[in-house]
Amino acid sequence: MFSTLMIGNDTVACDTIRSAIQQFCSDVEFRCLSSEAGEALTTNTPVPDLIFWDAAGNLASRHVEADTFPSGSLNVLLIDETLPARAVGAGANWASVHNCLRKPLQVADLLITLSNGRSLVELRRALLQQQVLLHNIMARQINPGIVGIPTEDGMEFLPAQEILRCEGLNKYTKIVTNRQGSIISSYNIGEFAKMLQTFGFFACHKSHLINLRCIKRLTIENQIILHDGSCVPLSRRRRLEFVQRFRGDGGCGMAAD
Repeated sequence: MFSTLMIGNDTVACDTIRSAIQQFCSDVEFRCLSSEAGEALTTNTPVPDLIFWDAAGNLASRHVEADTFPSGSLNVLLIDETLPARAVGAGANWASVHNCLRKPLQVADLLITLSNGRSLVELRRALLQQQVLLHNIMARQINPGIVGIPTEDGMEFLPAQEILRCEGLNKYTKIVTNRQGSIISSYNIGEFAKMLQTFGFFACHKSHLINLRCIKRLTIENQIILHDGSCVPLSRRRRLEFVQRFRGDGGCGMAAD
């Protein structure tokens, strides 16, 4: 899914984008926020893949001047004759703007922008996967217990056994550790399942991955209780495989209450 967002108060532009996406891009998610509602965007993660900023709104103009567009997204500026000339000449302040579309918006231009944006996002993701693979290979050569976790700000390196669990959040993953709290990664849960399999992690549910060394109890309701008190669901079809991990020799022991 390719996620897009428009921030601004131009309802005509918003309707044009929504209509074009609904008609030609069924796999693209679109939301529209007012300028005021968009103020929290730069402090919350994850951000959409592509953001349309309405430059006629005060918030968007401030973002152009302050160069504070979110680094994790592609940013398209919607401009018209009301855009201040000083903003157009801001030079380096436009470094985070990837494209500009003039209003009134044309469907053909929108579709080209969406197609180019999708290609850039896919390229970014492919490059990130290659970087993560390379970093993990290098990290394991230096310290076999270290894993690299890709985030929107770069890479976080930590011992695999400090990770308690991973929780899938659509195309992102929340990593819960026993020291650093939570980390939001741009990798999906499937990538972490492959990355952490050799470190004693188990996919107990399609959206959950747990460290088998951190298990405290399994309830009759198929809920796994970890050392930090968190509760993770165990899929019925994975219960037998889970229990077999603790039978016979080897494997990880389950601590008693």
